[in-house]
Amino acid sequence: MDIWQSWSNPVSESWFFIFSPNMPASTINPKSSTNSDATAHLLVFGLKCALHSLLREALSLMITMLFPIFIASIIASINAASIASRSQSYPLPRAGVLGPKTTITVGNKVISPYGFERSATLVDGTFPGPLITAQKGDSFGIEIVNELTNDSMFKSSIHWHGIYQNGMNYADGASFIS
Repeated sequence: MDIWQSWSNPVSESWFFIFSPNMPASTINPKSSTNSDATAHLLVFGLKCALHSLLREALSLMITMLFPIFIASIIASINAASIASRSQSYPLPRAGVLGPKTTITVGNKVISPYGFERSATLVDGTFPGPLITAQKGDSFGIEIVNELTNDSMFKSSIHWHGIYQNGMNYADGASFIS
């Protein structure tokens, strides 16, 4: 029977040693005269191997988990810094939104908003028409250009919803506004 037997555990890659109590002390430490010294040296060696293995596994786990997070945070901070340094904020115009002083053109065209063609009234060539916005206290000054070409539309009229119209408060408009 061998005094030392060793094998490798493929899962943790640690080395294990089996110590025979009949082993002479001089096998481990030639200066030692007893098996208790040999056992102590073997125990210390085994603890060092186990600690080394645990530290290696912990380090490996930290690297595989924390390294991608570290790289992602660096990339995010670089991107944020480059965006902030190149940023020149200014308001962009909103398509289809008109102010209280504007000119609109009313015309007709054959369109198919619901899948079948029909003649429709368009404002500035769009259907539905644009949103007209204002702040409290603004006065509206809207010039309307009539470009209706369909004979049946020459008798069309324009009415406004949700605003006060001088002398024309005939139950048309949003509740409690006009």
